[in-house]
Amino acid sequence: GYEAALAAAEPSPRQQRGNDHWLMYTGGTTGRPKGVLSRHSGLYNTVCANGFLLLGEAFPQSLDDLRATLERLGLDRDAMVCLPAPPLMHATGMYTTLGALLAGGRVVYLPSRSYDPDELAATVQRERVDTISIVGDVFARPLADALDRAEAEGRPYDMSSLRRIISVGVTWSADVKERLLHHADIVCRDLVASSEGGPYAVTETRRGEATETARFRLVPGARIIDEQGRDVEPGSGQVGMLAAPVDEHIRYQGDDAATAATFREIGGQRWVVPGDMASLDTDGTVVFHGRGSRVINTGGEKVFAEEVEQLLLTHPAVRDAMVVGAPDERWGSRIVAVVALHPGAQFTEAEARAYVGERLADHKRPRELVVVDELRRSPSGKADLRWASSVATGTDTPTP
Repeated sequence: GYEAALAAAEPSPRQQRGNDHWLMYTGGTTGRPKGVLSRHSGLYNTVCANGFLLLGEAFPQSLDDLRATLERLGLDRDAMVCLPAPPLMHATGMYTTLGALLAGGRVVYLPSRSYDPDELAATVQRERVDTISIVGDVFARPLADALDRAEAEGRPYDMSSLRRIISVGVTWSADVKERLLHHADIVCRDLVASSEGGPYAVTETRRGEATETARFRLVPGARIIDEQGRDVEPGSGQVGMLAAPVDEHIRYQGDDAATAATFREIGGQRWVVPGDMASLDTDGTVVFHGRGSRVINTGGEKVFAEEVEQLLLTHPAVRDAMVVGAPDERWGSRIVAVVALHPGAQFTEAEARAYVGERLADHKRPRELVVVDELRRSPSGKADLRWASSVATGTDTPTP
């Protein structure tokens, strides 16, 4: 019969080509998602190189070198268990999956349709997970709440297997990292990266270390460049664009203009320059300012919306925040902060102006504050800025 014939037959040769394509869509934070088209060979090299880079290791040059590296790091098949919390439509979840599988590890997924932090903590405990990937405060803050609550109720989760939490894509606040470090002796690894490439910059926090929000160091190979492709000098105060080397064949599907703007040839090397703006302190620390497409021109002054958002998130009353520009007859655009507050908290427009004005330049203060129950985000945690803009201009209701 069929089973006997199948068992007797020789397996067909497995054909794998390095020039097969991989299509990953961007988050579409400020517009329609774009399809990032890359070759399997380039994707493989990127995932492997970045995975070992993040572990502080050089890329292995042979199978024996790979085995020795994994043994030295304690990342054998039984020990390496990764849990991507974001959906696989998000590059963070997919790259975590690929990196773990290519290293011979095991990947565990959450079965629920929506994010449940208690389910995540219980899965870490049950499956002895050592690596979690998340998308900033959108995932980290509810997880910290769940761990705090379980501890207060006398039923703490066992997080002793956890070694690291990796976050990409959204701000990960210092206070949230500190709360997570209370529950697990881990490395909080915060990355600046994109669906198009990277990572560009990283910051790591361990228990007992001082933490800051949105301060990074460049990863090896990444740069901050000006419009002419020249390196921004440390301590110059100049704001440039993050850039990282990529495979020569990567491009946006069906969008030659966006491909030319984002993927640039500099010095004979193809670089991805997605528009993330940053500067270098004298000591080489990267200060992340935000996405260039989110600059608000108010009264002739340029304001990075994400800089104001990150500051608002440090206020004890604010749980989540988005900052957008709204048309204004006098200023061209006025800064509007759309925020969700912690239960029972109060936060007025005057308080928002004073809080920002005391810490940033006066022209960066919100001229309007809109308080909502929840901010609208995608399943992967990306801000829905079109919704926030419609709320700011009064063309949509304040509840998502």
